[in-house]
Amino acid sequence: MLLQVTRMAAFEASHFYRLTHLSDEENAARFGLASRHHGHNYLLHVGLTGALNPTTGWIINTQDIDRLLRETVIKELDHTCINLDHPYFHTRLPTTENLALYIWDRLLAVFPESVQLCQIQVCESNRLAAAFRGERSLSGTQEVSTVYFTRAYEFTASHRLFNPALSDEENRALFGKCFSPNGHGHNYRLEVTLAGEITPEQGMVTDLAKLDNCVQQEVLQTLDYAYLNRDVPEFKTQVPTTEHLVKFVWDRLSPHFAASPRLHRVRLYETPRSWFDYGLE
Repeated sequence: MLLQVTRMAAFEASHFYRLTHLSDEENAARFGLASRHHGHNYLLHVGLTGALNPTTGWIINTQDIDRLLRETVIKELDHTCINLDHPYFHTRLPTTENLALYIWDRLLAVFPESVQLCQIQVCESNRLAAAFRGERSLSGTQEVSTVYFTRAYEFTASHRLFNPALSDEENRALFGKCFSPNGHGHNYRLEVTLAGEITPEQGMVTDLAKLDNCVQQEVLQTLDYAYLNRDVPEFKTQVPTTEHLVKFVWDRLSPHFAASPRLHRVRLYETPRSWFDYGLE
């Protein structure tokens, strides 16, 4: 049985995406607004595992985690321009994926031997994050790293929960107020996680514009501002629960991400208190 503790830290930094062999116009065409000097309030989630200390009942004192993070990565990243101030990124794009790899390598040896680093997640914003779990392999003579890239979207939809095979009394007993005749709605938050190798030149798991376009065409244009029971054929005969809805999203996206990057997980928030996962973990 694995016991894991996760600690969050924060830093503020700027960066820009620019390949030196391309002109300003070419960089702008490839990276869009990200080619311009801009910044983020980054959140860093550090996952650690290990045996419980029988005296303290801890894996590690969280104050020690905070101190090691401050001394190792926060101090050097906070209030900097990542491209210009860190030699590692003089030859690599400061993507969220590359930043997760960099922080992993910086932290790998700083914790006590009784504690193992198991995941680093860097959140660039509330819509974009990258996680690294130490998964590295050889492709020919080149080392490749598998990174988990998450992109978030929002859509609004309404639905009514009822099973046409049941009577009104049975539906009302089963679904309560969700059986209301005229339906109700939610602001859904959708998180799509892809797992794949970082491309050497661009430092990314996937082309973000292509991912956004795929989600827009396959999911959002069908679900956004829809009455699910009426407007989506699958839900004319199937109860439009969020459990069914998250599988619907997976089935729409998975054919587009069968290789690398592969679709790893779909997470759908119905409300801030309830979310549903479908995928490979």
